[in-house]
Amino acid sequence: ASDIVKKRSSKGCVVSAEVTAASLACDGSNYWNKCWRHAAGFVTSPPLREGESDSLLAAAVDGAVDVLSSHHAAYNTQQKALGKDSFISIPNGITGVEERLLVLWQKGVQSGKMSRSRFVEVTSSTPAKLMNIYPQKGRIAVGSDADIVIWDPTATKTITREEHLSKCDFNIFEGLEVTGGPEYVVFKGKVVKDQDIFRPMTGYGQYQPLPPFAPFMYDKIRENNEKTRIEPVARSE
Repeated sequence: ASDIVKKRSSKGCVVSAEVTAASLACDGSNYWNKCWRHAAGFVTSPPLREGESDSLLAAAVDGAVDVLSSHHAAYNTQQKALGKDSFISIPNGITGVEERLLVLWQKGVQSGKMSRSRFVEVTSSTPAKLMNIYPQKGRIAVGSDADIVIWDPTATKTITREEHLSKCDFNIFEGLEVTGGPEYVVFKGKVVKDQDIFRPMTGYGQYQPLPPFAPFMYDKIRENNEKTRIEPVARSE
């Protein structure tokens, strides 16, 4: 998949690509697991492929991929069982929103393949630019929203379904040991995570409108149009 994105970009096309946390830490071999419950737990869209994790991480590092997404849509075993007689009826969805940053830090930064600055770009600033809400989001500055994660690069954790906050009874990252994690999380100026204490606040969310025609993409499109604009040939009679 990353090769297709790079090929189109090299031809001058304006392309934006994303990669999921699941595709960096898991692969399609899980679909062949003899345990139906285990295999069904990995069913998602786009499907996980075998042998692509390294190339997808490399694409996120070198800029071919812009964003790390979660594609979080968690279904429990009972819900997945809707497809027990036909795999096309298995609900597509996996965990990911809670593990997204942990996985990329472990696979990218902790391994030495990705810089910390690039980590911030892929997880925060570039998504905000694509959704046309930068610099309100995706930047720490006067006037920007006070949504801040203070990261502890030495924190260690093993991801398990018993400890995740999701109500899902299956975690595709089960047993993955990670180094690095959020120590404090500030949302709209209020601390919602203080070390190991999570303080969710019901009703504190806010609708975020997304203006169309994000300059991050449309400036590039206009520039391409200018380059390829056909000029008439002036001829004398």
